Formats: sequence, structure tokens, C-alpha cells
Amino acid sequence: MKVLRDRALWRTASVIGVVLSLVAVGSPMGETRAAAAPSGTPVCERQVVLDAWVTGGVNVRPAAEKALLGDRAAVCAFLDALPRLVAQDDREQVGRVKAHGGPEVAAAANAALVSDNAGAVTAFLDGGWERAREIDLRASVNEMKAAGGPEVKAAANLVLRNGSREELGRFIESGWRVPYRMDLRAVVNRAMAEGGPEVKATANRALQDGSLEMQERFVQIDWGVAQARDNENQTLSDLRASAAEATRLAALETVAAIAQADRAEAESLAAKNDALEAERLAAAAGRESAEAKRQALRAAEAADRAASASRVAVQAARAAAGAARAAAGAAGRAATAAARAHTMSDEAWAAAAAAELDADAAAAAEEHNRIMLKVGPKISAWITPIDQINAVTQEAYVAVAAADSARANTEAAGRAAEAAGHYAGDASAEAQAAFAAAARAGASAERAKQATAETVRHADIAQDAAGKARDAATRAVSYAEASAAAAASAAEHAGNAVNAAQLATEHANNAFRAAEDALRAAEMAQAVYKAAREADAERLQDELKLELSFARHASAQAAQAKLGDARGFAVPMRDYHTPQVDALIAESANASTDPALAVGKARQVARYFATVPGTWTSSAAVAALGRDEDHLVLEFVKSGLAAAEEQDDRTTLTGLMVTSSPAMRAAAQNALDGGRARVIAFLDDPDYPERAAEQRAQIGRILAEARSAGKTETEQAANAALRSDDPDALEKFLDSTYNTAHTIDIRTKVGAIAGDDSNGVEVRNGAQVALAGTTAMQVEFLEVDRHRAAERDYATATHNYIASSLMIETSQIAQRAVEYARTAQAAAARARGAAEAAIDYANDAGKAAGQAAKFAGEAVDAARDAAASAERAAAAVRTAAAATQQAQQSARKASLSARWARVSAVEAAQDAASAFAAYDTAYAAQIRAGEDASDAALIAAQVFESYRIEAKARLATLKGVWYGHCKWGPEDGLPGYNDCNAYAEKMLNDPNGPLYDPDGYAQERIEHCRNQFVGKAQDACMSVVMSPLFYFAARGIADRETETHRLAEEYMTRFGLDLINAASEYSLVKDCKNAPRKVFAKAGAAFSECIAGALGLSEDPDWNEHSREWSGTFVESLIPEELRFAEYNSLWGPMYLSKHLSDRTIISAVYETDLATSLLRMLPIECVRGNGPCPYADTAQQLRNVSESIKPENNQAYLVDESGRALNANGLPIANLPPIDDLQNWAKYTVESGLHDDLAALENRLAQLYRQEFGVPMAPPAWHLETQLAYRVATREVALRENTLRLVMNNSGGVCDAVPIKGTGPDQQRQAVAGCIQAIKMLLPAGTTMIIYYPDPDDSAELLEVTVRGVGRWLD
Repeated sequence: MKVLRDRALWRTASVIGVVLSLVAVGSPMGETRAAAAPSGTPVCERQVVLDAWVTGGVNVRPAAEKALLGDRAAVCAFLDALPRLVAQDDREQVGRVKAHGGPEVAAAANAALVSDNAGAVTAFLDGGWERAREIDLRASVNEMKAAGGPEVKAAANLVLRNGSREELGRFIESGWRVPYRMDLRAVVNRAMAEGGPEVKATANRALQDGSLEMQERFVQIDWGVAQARDNENQTLSDLRASAAEATRLAALETVAAIAQADRAEAESLAAKNDALEAERLAAAAGRESAEAKRQALRAAEAADRAASASRVAVQAARAAAGAARAAAGAAGRAATAAARAHTMSDEAWAAAAAAELDADAAAAAEEHNRIMLKVGPKISAWITPIDQINAVTQEAYVAVAAADSARANTEAAGRAAEAAGHYAGDASAEAQAAFAAAARAGASAERAKQATAETVRHADIAQDAAGKARDAATRAVSYAEASAAAAASAAEHAGNAVNAAQLATEHANNAFRAAEDALRAAEMAQAVYKAAREADAERLQDELKLELSFARHASAQAAQAKLGDARGFAVPMRDYHTPQVDALIAESANASTDPALAVGKARQVARYFATVPGTWTSSAAVAALGRDEDHLVLEFVKSGLAAAEEQDDRTTLTGLMVTSSPAMRAAAQNALDGGRARVIAFLDDPDYPERAAEQRAQIGRILAEARSAGKTETEQAANAALRSDDPDALEKFLDSTYNTAHTIDIRTKVGAIAGDDSNGVEVRNGAQVALAGTTAMQVEFLEVDRHRAAERDYATATHNYIASSLMIETSQIAQRAVEYARTAQAAAARARGAAEAAIDYANDAGKAAGQAAKFAGEAVDAARDAAASAERAAAAVRTAAAATQQAQQSARKASLSARWARVSAVEAAQDAASAFAAYDTAYAAQIRAGEDASDAALIAAQVFESYRIEAKARLATLKGVWYGHCKWGPEDGLPGYNDCNAYAEKMLNDPNGPLYDPDGYAQERIEHCRNQFVGKAQDACMSVVMSPLFYFAARGIADRETETHRLAEEYMTRFGLDLINAASEYSLVKDCKNAPRKVFAKAGAAFSECIAGALGLSEDPDWNEHSREWSGTFVESLIPEELRFAEYNSLWGPMYLSKHLSDRTIISAVYETDLATSLLRMLPIECVRGNGPCPYADTAQQLRNVSESIKPENNQAYLVDESGRALNANGLPIANLPPIDDLQNWAKYTVESGLHDDLAALENRLAQLYRQEFGVPMAPPAWHLETQLAYRVATREVALRENTLRLVMNNSGGVCDAVPIKGTGPDQQRQAVAGCIQAIKMLLPAGTTMIIYYPDPDDSAELLEVTVRGVGRWLD
């Protein structure tokens, strides 16, 4: 409905509505201000008063109207008061702006009102409000942005960033609407995507409808209703599920109660059977009691013989304990040795770690020097060569120190490894002693075991007799126990029957409680359903009340909107005449009326017709009001008014012809062709022959439409008009009756819908609201709103059906739960009866069990006597067994001590091997540190040498340049020398010259530059301070600058002469003056280009004979860079001196200064020439020596045969050995260790062998010469002679560099424990042998020998 739509829009746009209220207020200038009174003495003109009346405010307009109707005095009085009235209007206008404007506008208005400045109010109305208005508009847009959705926010942001005040106003007035609709639709879409079934359906209806009204209704009303319905359905579904679960539980409890009742009856029957069995077993217990007494006598005899055998076992146990203590002592000492070996291993690894850190430090220093060697020349501008040399030298010494530290750490690791090896030997010896003690303990344990076996045999006899007595007693007891068990079983069955009865009762109670839960769920479902319907009804009633109030308000407003005196469009101007106006017209036109009075009345007439709708009439009246001449005012009343009214009547009739029928247009045209009377008559009664037929046709169409639409009242009224004999009936029907009948039909139709109970609540409510409202609202209800309400009623009915179905299903489910509970209670009663019968049977079984227990007691007494005899025999066995156990325990302890001793020995060996692995790691780090330190030292020396070579080259160049300027100097005005070589040598050796005392040499020259030059010239002067030509070059710089500044004058003179010569042939000057005007700075250039371009076309080859002699140039690239310091910025552009006598001197001085400066930045001159002390050279030589001294080298060896002849890799003697001093050729036959080789395959092989053999993931390094050769033998890369490989080493450290403590020789034990010999054994194939010879440290002429036999396999 319309009223609902209006209310919904008002709710949705509450914030936006507040902002839109500003639009109604408009700008503070919405009410046009009266023109300000002219300054000075006012001119009493009625036109001014008329303008004030037309444009004035609430104070000016009434006063102006009164003055217009008065005489000249009244006009003058008004104009005198006009400024005050305007000011009063302005203040009232500002007050209205303050009342209706925004905060900023109100504040600005208030400031204008309270200001002491007389022009503040006028300034505010003339534009002072605009900035405040814009601020208010921005605040309003921000409020709309805050209240709006994403699209509104985006549109608001756009207009806030880029919008003017007009654009902000347009956004507030209408610009927000499209983004608002987009946001609203997005909200509905999101609700449909995220909501439940009811929300989805309701949102879909709103989207399908597509109207803003329905989408707003969804957000404000329908969304909440649908959400509530979704919640209701979910709640009812949950309650139905709860009732179903409770019913299922009641069913399960009922089944369980029935099962427990059946179980109680079965247990009662079992109790009866157990009572009969108890009586039978009591008789059997008496027979077994007699057999137990006979066996007790036999057991006593065997017990005495077992006691004597146990004493022998005790003596053997004591001997075994002594041997165990000896083994434990040996194991403890072995453990101590192993712990010390472990400690030494840790120390060795600590030293190895330190050595690796040293190696890393040496590597870092070497990398630094290598990088500096590579990039040093490229960065010499930032780091001077001297600083580079110092840096690489420092890093070289750091690397050497790291190499020394690595060597010391390697020695420490070697000492720790040796100590670990000795501790491992101690542990091995103690392990052997522990095994010998363990053997003695084992023999003593065996003797104890034999004595114990004899004791056990006699004890077995006693035990057998006791066992038979016990068996008889046991059987008696068993029968008694069985009887008691039968009685207990009967009692148990009785208890079970009672328990089953209790459980049946409990299950029945549970079923009852579940039924109660189901009933509560059903009751809650009914309450939820009822509350939801009541809430729906209350909501609909509230909506109805609210909508009725809106509809009644709208109807009341429509009723109040009366047309009053408004006339139709097609009336003549005569209808606007009132009796009072006609009387005024008559009096003013009457010649007998006083002229002054007649003019006054004529002005009143003009005032009245100034506001009538007729354009011609109102314009003429306004013109008359503005006339100061009385006769013109009277002329308006006498003739002008009638003429203007006739024009307005003709205009009205012409307008009617546009939309009329052809017949009416023809009749109207006839009236227009006649006089005014015919026009007025036609407007009063547009009568023409075809009019009745046109009216009947129009009413016929209305009748047909009414019949098809079921509009009874309209149909009856149309029929009555068509059948009436009254000629005015047709026109009356079209003018009024039709509208009345149409309204009645609409209300009747809406009323029928409201009273039809078959319609839904929302349809009936909508009809009531429409009936309370206007006819337009009733039409909209019939066409749109009732269908929407019907959809909502259908959705409500569907929801109510689903909800009631869920409620009914919940009640039915609860009823089934009640039936289950009743069945469970009946089953519980049956179970309680069976339990009472079972208790009686259990009492009978208990009496039989008591008799059987008496017989069992007698049998047990006899068995107890036999058991005592067996116990004495068993005590003897236990004594013997304890002695045997103690002996065996001692033997086990001894064996365990031996094994622990062996474990300690193995651990000590492993720690020793680990220590030597650490030593090898440290040794490898030492080798690496030595290599890096050697390289770092060598690189540092190379850096110095490379810069010294470069410096020497530059020195030679500098000397050549000095020699050169000595030779060509006289050509350029410099002093001459007889011997230029002597001159160059003198400059080279001068102790106060630029090379030996550069600071002192340059100081005076720098001061000269600062005192004489500025800018680029000073920079040029500074670039020659290290040259012997400095003063000549400085004078040249000054001369060049001076001559450059005269270039413009010379250019103008020479070019002017050429121009005068050429102008005789061409009128160039005049034409070039008319060149396009630019900024003044470029005008000269444009003129010059014009002249030069034109002269270039001249046929006279000598037109520039003077310019050719100009000593300057505009082309910068023609001037060497060193000479560009002198330029003159002329009107034609920068000018440069082409050449000068001093140019070569300046350029040479710059080059010499650059050479000297770069030379001194590299090295002191003493280092370059070698004629004085050079600490850098000494340091470089020291670094070379250190590099050679610490450079690591591979161990070398020769393969030899049994007689000592050198062999090649194929095992064959070398035929032609080189001379003994030809080391280069001897190197072809040597084998070396692999310090610099890729040994990954060998390392993997050693690791695999050590894991297989010892179970430890460690192995000696693969770079030892001996392990490499053993691996090559296994892969058949080295051939054997008689399966033996003999190797002569140059290393006095022994096998695998097992370096001894300083001052001692190689140690076989250390070599073996270090793991290298073991590695060689495992690498060499079985059946092969390696014999290693190495120099005796005490006598290098003697060779020591180690033989290793292989146990591995071939790898081919």
C-alpha cells in the first residue's frame, strides 16, 4: 500500500531524511532579497517600488504594495524606509536560515546577527553562507556515508573527494538513491544466501518483485518474521527429535525390563537345581577324609634323609662368592680406565673443534684477501691502495696466527689421543683378570648344584606322600567347596533374580521418566506453536494499527487539500473579475470621479490583476503599477486591461485546440475568427454539433470498461447518463458523476475483500488500511498490494501447516512413549515374584554345604601333618637350593663383572679411536688452516706487488710528461731548458717536489687558487696544483676567462659587418623583426636564427668573411673538457673561446696533477723507486716467507719390491731411474696422500666397514696415504708382487701420521688404537699384505717397519 511504502521509506532513510531536509531549506538566498536602496537621496520612482514589491521579503513586500497603491508621497516615504525594511528582511531571512540550516550555517548566521558590523548580515546573505553551507553539506554526506552500505559509502567518498557544493547538494537530494538501492539489494541477496528456508523464500520474493518498497519491507519487517519462523521450525524440529529420542529410550528401557523379568525367572530355576547338587557333594567329602590320614605317615620318613644332603651345597657356595668379588674388583678398575679414556676423547674433540674454528678464521682471511685482490683496483676511489695493502696484510697475519693456533690444537688432540690409548690398554688387562675369576666361580657353582640334586630326590618322596594326602584332603575340600559352591550358586542365582527384579524395576522407572520427557517436549512444542501464532497475530495487529494511523492521516490531508477559488484552465479572464474589482474599474473609468481618487482605484485594479494567471493581463498590470504617470495607469483600466484579457482568452482557446477533436478545433477556430464575445462564449460553453456524439462515445468506452471490471456503480451511472433526456446529463457525468461512481466502486471492491474471511489476515488488514485511506491508496491496493499481501498470507499458511504438523507429530510420539512405560511396569512386577521363590531355594542349599564342610575339615588335618613332614624335606631342599643359587649368583656376578670389564675395555677402545679421529679432524683443520694462511699471505704480497708495478708505470708516464712539456714549452711561451732529461730527473728527486713533499708543494698553490678564482675557474686551478707548470697554467686560466668575456662584443661587431653587407641584397632585418614573439630571453635567439638562416641562402660565398674570423664557438663539444671552465652565457647562448696559447699548458698541468695524485695514493715514492725504506716491501717479503713455511704438503712415498727397487703402479720395476738430485722426474714415480683429492668413495667404504665390524659410525680419515693405497689395491688400481705391497714413507710420524708426543717416537699401540691399521686390514683383501717403512725420528737413515695383513675383500 502507498501509506506503507511511504512509511517504509521514511524508516529506511531516517538519517538520509534528516539530511534531505536541508534541501527544503535551500540556500539562504532561496527567498529573493529586495534590491538594496540606492545610495544618497532616493529617487521617487514607482518602478523602484515595483521591483521591491516583486523581489522583496515579508517586510518590504507589504510596504511596497501599499506605496504602489498610494500617491507620490507614499512612494517617497516607502523609498525612505526601504533600507530599514530591507535590513529587517535580511535579519529575518538570516533568522530563518539559522533556524532551518545546519550547524555551520546556523553558527555563521548567528555570528552575522550578533555582529557589530552593519554589513555582516548583508555579507552573509551575499555569499557568506556558502562556505558554512558546504561544511554542513559535507557533514550531512558523512552522516549518510556512516549510515549507508558499501555503495553509498563509495558514492559518498567520491563526492567528498571531488565534489563541489552543488554536487554535494545533488548527492543529498537524489544522488544517494541508486547506491542505496544497490546496497539494499545486496543486503537482501546476502540474507537469502545466509538465511534459513523461510528467509531464503521471503528474500527471493522481494528480489523477484524488484521494487524498492518490497526490498525495504523485507529488511524492516519480513526478514525478522522469516527468521522467527525459521527459528520456530528449528525449535519444533528439535522438540520433535527430543520426543523421538525419549520415546526411543522408553522403548529400549521397556525391552530391557522384559529381558530382566525373563532373567529373574531363569535364575530362580537355577537356584533350585544348585540346592540338589549341594546335598550330593557332601556325601563324597566323607570318603576322601580317610585317605588323607594314611599318606601323612609316609611323608615323615623321607624328610629326615633330605636334611643331610643340603649341607654339602652350602660349602660350595662360599667358594663361588670369593671368586665373584675378585671379578668385580677387576671390572671396577676397567671402568675407571674407560672413564679416563672417555675424558681424554672429550679433550681431543675439544682441541679438534678449536682447530676447526682456527681453520675457519684462516679461510675467512684468505677469502677477504682474494676478494680484495680481485676488486681492489675497481674500488681504489673509495679505498686507497695503501689502505688495501694494510687490510690484506692484517688479514694475512690473522690467517697465520690461526694456522699456528690450529697446529697447537692439533698437538693437544694428539696428546689426548695417546693418553686415551694407554687407558684403553689398562682396561683390556683388567677385563682379562675379570674373566679368570669368573671361571673359578663357575666351578664352585657346579658342585653346589650336584649336592642340591640329591637333597631334591629325598624331598620329592616326602612331597609325593604329602601330595597324596593333600590330594585326598583336597578332594574332600573340593567336594565341600563344590557343595558350598552349589549353595553359593543357589544364593547367587537368588541374588541375580533379586538383581534382575531391581533392574527391571529401574528400567521401568527409566521408561516412565523418558515418557515424561517426551510429554514435556510435546507440551513445549504446543507452547512454542501457540506463542508463535500469538506473536504473529500481535505483530499483524500492531502493523494494522500503525498503517491505519498513516492511512487516516493521509486521508485527512487529502480532505484538507481544497481547490478553493481555483478555476479551470478553460475559463475566460472574465471569470477572474469580482464585484469589488468591477466596481473599482467602473469608478476609475468614470469621468466624474476625482482624478486622484480614480488613479488610486486604477492602481488597486492593476495590483489585483498583477497576480492573475493570464500572462498578457498580469504583464500589463505589472507595467501599469510601475508607471509614475497617472494617465498611463488610467489608460490601463480603460483600455489596456480589456485588450490584455482578450489576448489571454485567445491564448487559452488556442491551447484547448491542441488536445481537442477535429470538430471542436473547427468550432474553436470559428470563434477565434470572430470577436472577443464569441471567444468568451465558446470558452463558457464550447457547443458544436458533434459534441454530444463525442461525449456519448466517451461514456460508452467508460461503460464497457466498467462492465468488464465489475464496477456496478459506474455502470449504473453511465447507463443513466446515456438514457437521460437531460441534455446536460452527459457533461455532468463526465465532469463529476463518473469520479464519484468510480470511487464508490473502488471502495465497494476493497470493502468486499476486507469482509471476506476466505482471504488471509494480511489481505484483509491491507483492505482495511486502504479503506481508511485515499482512493489512490485503494486503487494501489487492488492492483498491487493485495497480491503481495496474498503471497505473505500464503507463506504464513504454509509455515503454520509445517509448524502444526511438527507439533502434532511430537504429541503422537509422546503417546507412544507412555505406552512403552506401561508395558515396562508390568514386566517389573513379574520379575519381583520370581526373585522371592529363588531366595527359598538358596536357604536349602546352605544347609547341605555345612555338612560337607565338616568332613573336609577332618581331611585337612591329616593333610596338614603330611605337609609338615614334606616341609622339613623342602626346607633342606631350600637350604641346598639357596646355597646353589648363591653359588650360581656369584658365578653370574663374576661373569657379569667380566662382561662389564669387557664393555669398559671396548668403550675405552672406542673412546681412544674417537680421540684419534678427533686428532685426525684437528690435523685436517691444521692442513686447511695452513693452506688458507699460506694463500692469504701470498695474496697480500701479490696485492702490494701489483700496486707497486702500477705505480712504477705511472711514475714513468709522469716523468715522460715532464720531459714532454720541457720540450714543447718554449713553443707556448714557457721557459726552456738545455737538458730536459736533467729537468725531469730534478723534478723526480726534488725532496720538496710534488712526489716527496706533496702537501707542502701544493699548499701555496691552493691558496693562490682561492685568492684569484671562483666557481669553475677555481676548480680548474685546483686541478693543476701538483704540476710544475702551475703558475703558467693559472695565468692561462685567467687569460682564457678574460678573453671569453670579450667574445660577445667581438661576435656582435663581426656579425654586424656581415649583416650590413648582406642586407643590401635582402630586406632581412625587417623580416626577422617580425619573427614570432617569445619571452624576452629567447627573442634575441629567434632573431639571430632568422638572420643566420636567411644568410645561409645567400649566393655570396664571402657574406660571412668577418664572422669567420671570430675566435669563439657555440659548440661545447669542440672544447676539451679541461677548458670548459671558461664560458660566456650570451643572448645567443653559451660562448666558448676556440683556442688560446695556454691551452696545451693547462691540459698538460691537469694531466700531470692527476698522475702525481694517483701515484701517491698508491704507494710512497720510496716504495715505487726503491731508493729508501719501504715497510710495505719488507712486510710483503715476510709474508712470502711465511707462505712458503706454512704451506701444507702431501706425504710422499715410493712403491718398492723386496730388494728396495722402485716400482710403478703396475708392480713392475722402473727401468731407468732419474738422477738422485732430479726431484722433478722423481716426482713422476711418487705416490701422495690425498689432502686435495675427492675421496668420497673411500670415505663411504670406511664408514660402511666400521659400522659392520664395530657398530660405530666412525672411521679414520680417508686422506691418509696408507688407506688410499689399500683401497686402490682392493679395486686393483695398484698391482701387487707376491700379494705384498711395500711402501717407503717420507714421514717419520709412523702409520697414518700417528704423530708422537714431541721428543718421542711412533707408538705401535697408538697406531693400532687410532684405527688406521685396523682400516688398512679391513680394506686390504684377505691374503694380501702391506709393509710400511718410515724414517726413525732418532736416526733418519734408519727405517722402521710395520706389517699389516688384509682381512677384507676385492672390490672389482
